Amino acid sequence: MIGSIGQKDSWLKRVCCALPRFSLVWHCLSGVFILCLVINGILYLQNTLSLTRHHPGIKTGKPERTDISTANTIETIVNPHNYSYILNQPGACHANTVLIMIVCTSMKNLQEREAIRNTWGAVGRGTKSNITVLFLIGSGGSEDLQKQIFNESNHYKDIIQESFTDSYRNLSIKSQAMLKWINSFCLTAKYALKTDDDMYVNVVNLLRALKKQTLEKFILGYVFVNAPPNQNKKSKWYTPHKDFSEKTYPRYTSGTAYSMSVKAVPDLYKASQMIKLFWLEDIYITGLCARRAKIPQINDWGFHYTKPATTGCAYRNTITGHQNTIQEMYKIHKELLDPKLKC
Repeated sequence: MIGSIGQKDSWLKRVCCALPRFSLVWHCLSGVFILCLVINGILYLQNTLSLTRHHPGIKTGKPERTDISTANTIETIVNPHNYSYILNQPGACHANTVLIMIVCTSMKNLQEREAIRNTWGAVGRGTKSNITVLFLIGSGGSEDLQKQIFNESNHYKDIIQESFTDSYRNLSIKSQAMLKWINSFCLTAKYALKTDDDMYVNVVNLLRALKKQTLEKFILGYVFVNAPPNQNKKSKWYTPHKDFSEKTYPRYTSGTAYSMSVKAVPDLYKASQMIKLFWLEDIYITGLCARRAKIPQINDWGFHYTKPATTGCAYRNTITGHQNTIQEMYKIHKELLDPKLKC
């Protein structure tokens, strides 16, 4: 019995001697644990601050939104237009610019550009003119052709060239490039015109039609309504169902030439970034993008997507006409300027 009590006393003494060491280990482990919590909290705070600093639209703790109608949101861009400028004219528009006219042209069409400069596009010459005329092209031509374009640009200073491949299937990219350029360099203007290089433009009649408009934001041109997609596989404009599933195209204007208020340009350019690219540029820009941006299209019979008679009389009351050769462009212009013209 006495031996048993002695054994218990000995065990208690060993336990009591071990307690200080156990307490020290416990305190060390607790300190390490608390230190880890503090470090983890600091790292979390740094990550949160970094995220909100670089992405101000992100509100931590809440999901990101994609509603384009709300200012403080993150928007899903599906068509960013990530092309660089090979040639640019950032100072082409100035404070007095009223009308910016951009001619979408092919790289090889040097003579067509020259004809426009010498006919209806001559109104853009001179530092005192309130009209600016520029030519928009893509890239991908031969080295010799690119050298010619560099020389042409150095001489006239009226060419914008982006790095996308210049082709018929890329006309929507070219028209989006037009919107991007105006949005970046020409928001001081009041009106804009997009046209092709085989169009004759009666600039006086164009300005007259534009000044009649009362809406702040609009597109003006020859308007198509309820046009069905072309399902003929042999057609130049064949559109398979997988590319466009709606029964009819949205209301749109002919891409041969259309005008707009410059105030509509930012909304159209923004919409073009949110909509999947569609290769028919007039339907894409003035139809799909205009529908998304809620920009109304106004019909004007003065915009012809067909070919009128190539005479001054035919163009006296016309705004635009299509499919003109270089020779016809000069002929129309000469007759229109003739004070003795009788129609």
